[in-house]
Amino acid sequence: MVSTAKAFGCTGVAANTADKIKQAFTAALATDGPTVIAIRIARQMRSLVPDVS
Repeated sequence: MVSTAKAFGCTGVAANTADKIKQAFTAALATDGPTVIAIRIARQMRSLVPDVS
């Protein structure tokens, strides 16, 4: 996702901890233009994510 965002001229950031997610959102809000934040979720945490299909 990050490389795809960058290919389209957007900012792309990957985050996998609560601190990195917070930093990514702070940076995204300060950036002029769109930002894609790719949040990696551990397999055991995926059961907490609702199914949207």
